[in-house]
Amino acid sequence: MTRSASIWMTFALSSLGLLSGCYNQDTFTSDLAQATCEWWDRCDLLEVLAYEDVTDCVDETQSEAIDGQGEDGLCPDFDRGAAKDCVEEINARSCTGGFDTPSVCELACSSSE
Repeated sequence: MTRSASIWMTFALSSLGLLSGCYNQDTFTSDLAQATCEWWDRCDLLEVLAYEDVTDCVDETQSEAIDGQGEDGLCPDFDRGAAKDCVEEINARSCTGGFDTPSVCELACSSSE
């Protein structure tokens, strides 16, 4: 499978997760990494951040999130709606609005460790 086909498949599967009622922390972690890395790629930041490509970025970003989980998981008070909104906002971002994390992302996991 080509890299672009792999990225498309990941996007399609992530989109299905957004549409289903089974949107959980694992799906959010995956979608957030994908959306963030694609945003950085749109803004020509992958090389600056020392990533080879989007796949490398996603792999490392997801790994760091998983490694940072506490005993109760990544987010004990997970808000599914805010998590979906967070990913959607990152997907819609341009490169001119700054690079702070969208505030809705903080609502997705208000009690994270």
